Amino acid sequence: MFSRTRAILRGVFRGRNGRESPFSVRLLAAALLVGPASAAPNETGVNLDVMTDWSPAWSFVDGFQHARTWLPQPTTGTFPWNTGQRLDVDGNANIKSLQPGQAAAALMFWDLEGHYPGGDYICRYDGVGELDFHGSASLRSAAPGRAVVSVKPEAGGVVLRIVRTDPANPVRNIRFFMPGFESGSATFHPKFLELLRPFRVIRFMDWQRMNRDQSGRWADRTTLESASQTGPAGVSLERMIELANTTGADPWFCMPHRADDDFVRKFAQMTRERLDPKRRVYVEYSNEVWNGIFPQANYAREEGLRLGLSGNAFQAQLRYYSQRSVEIFKIWQEVFAGSDRLVRVLSSQSVNPWTARTILEWNDAGKKADALAIAPYFGGNLGSSAATAGMTVDQILDVCESDIQSSGSIISANAAAAREFNVDLISYEGGQHLAAVGANQQNETMTRLFKEANEHPRMKELYRLDAAQWRKSGGGLMVTYCLTSKYGKHGCFGLVRWQDQDIKTAPKYEAFR
Repeated sequence: MFSRTRAILRGVFRGRNGRESPFSVRLLAAALLVGPASAAPNETGVNLDVMTDWSPAWSFVDGFQHARTWLPQPTTGTFPWNTGQRLDVDGNANIKSLQPGQAAAALMFWDLEGHYPGGDYICRYDGVGELDFHGSASLRSAAPGRAVVSVKPEAGGVVLRIVRTDPANPVRNIRFFMPGFESGSATFHPKFLELLRPFRVIRFMDWQRMNRDQSGRWADRTTLESASQTGPAGVSLERMIELANTTGADPWFCMPHRADDDFVRKFAQMTRERLDPKRRVYVEYSNEVWNGIFPQANYAREEGLRLGLSGNAFQAQLRYYSQRSVEIFKIWQEVFAGSDRLVRVLSSQSVNPWTARTILEWNDAGKKADALAIAPYFGGNLGSSAATAGMTVDQILDVCESDIQSSGSIISANAAAAREFNVDLISYEGGQHLAAVGANQQNETMTRLFKEANEHPRMKELYRLDAAQWRKSGGGLMVTYCLTSKYGKHGCFGLVRWQDQDIKTAPKYEAFR
């Protein structure tokens, strides 16, 4: 939900300079200016999308890690989707007890159009009770604590229900292993790991649910004991560290905007204890604190004004972000006994280099950081113009190309600010931004055109051209958004649309191979 809302609104606030992009020269002529478009990007990273039951990235071999929060339903009859009754759950979102005639339902692999593994799943659980299965799943056999479930993805998603549980020993620790993975020796699905292979940095911002108004208390975090990994606090730190260790990629962690010092210190301590010592850690305070559509921006503005950091609300907001970032960096440095393994990141609005200077110069924050991060998207203006629906796919790609070509001045301005404070310029997000805005989201023609543009072979070369322009203009590490997401009226941000997609049909992903 939050990723979708984020995609809906991003186009309003992230269009290139707020100006229309002229039609471009063809790609070959553009390549002569910035180098060979065939050169694949290096020093690349990738964002992961929000962990949900409808995400096309089935990252875990245990499908229940992707399960949606419990829905109350009746045990019999043509049950309604959600009765609205209260469910008795513990602090880990496990069902403690059920009312008479009440069931608790969890959804998995929802709305994926059949793009997830089929076959015989093994469901295991602790405690005493009874489960039933609906949707694409049907029970083949059952024994205490174990069930064999046949899943046919073409029939939709899986509904797993607890229909009876013993309050003295309730059903808990549910696992729903994909075919061939019951041993539990693997955590992540091989297809997911294979998609991550080209990237040396993984940004976990959406896995951490940074755009929610979280409590920021360590006691409220997701753990390995949580019923699933889709709760309001996102994926557990243990799993994120495990993924970094498994892939050999450097993790990029964000600290929630309300995180107190205890949360930050314990997060850093667990990272130091569990992360492969060969790995560096990118540390960032929240996400896009400059962007007024997110709760973290409102929080920073209120705190900045309360502390009297400026009489101007936006400047106070940026200065608070800068100040709190440095406080967080200090805690990480104390835990890691220095900054050698840390990349301390300050992020700003790409199209407004003033925000970069405001953040870097406040109390010499730039001298206490290692990198300035921006999000140099291209094509963002197309989603706000109704005239886009009358264009051809090639015309849309021409505008994207022109947008890339004209991005050099903005990138260079940010690079100049980074050089002034002796920090690297990197990107925290980037790539195409063909997302309909406002009423245009109901324009099916525009949605279709954006899908076709994202799947067009030219998009591979545009991504490589974008990388060349980025580096030519002073950029370093390039982290794109995002690995896997469905395409629709809210955007087409995934490098791949489905995890089981033939990579030959994913031109954006092929640009990174």
